[in-house]
Amino acid sequence: MRQQARFGGILVALVLAACTVPPSVDDTIEGQFKPACLALAGDIIDIEGDRYTWRKFTDEIVVGDDGELIEPFPGFPKSGQFTREGDELRLLNGNGEPSAAFYVRKRADGVYLLTADESASDTVDAAFWRCALKLTRP
Repeated sequence: MRQQARFGGILVALVLAACTVPPSVDDTIEGQFKPACLALAGDIIDIEGDRYTWRKFTDEIVVGDDGELIEPFPGFPKSGQFTREGDELRLLNGNGEPSAAFYVRKRADGVYLLTADESASDTVDAAFWRCALKLTRP
C-alpha cells in the first residue's frame, strides 16, 4: 500500500512539474522582424524586452516642387511598449493605446509577423512567405 501511495505522490509531482515548465526559447519573439527577401520597401520591427521600434524603409526618393526631399513615412520610426495575447501583438502608442496589431505565425522555417489583413486572408501562398516579416535573432 505504501508503495502505491509513493508512486501516486511521484506521479502527481511529475504532472505538476510538467505544468510549470517555463516556455522554451522558441516561444520568444525577441529580435528583429524584417522582410525575408531582398526588398526595396517595407517594415522592420525590433522587439526587445517589452519594447518595440517600428521603422519603414524604401529606395524611392521623392522630391517636392521646391526641390526638398519629401519624407516618405511621416511619424516613423515609432517606438513604445507592446502587449501580446496569444498570437496577437499589439503595438502601443505613447498613451498606452493600441496603434497597430500584428499576428505571430510559427512555421517550420521560422517565426513571422503578419498584419491583420494578411492573417485573415485565405490567399496567403508560398510566394507570400518568401517576403513576409521574418524573425531574425541577434
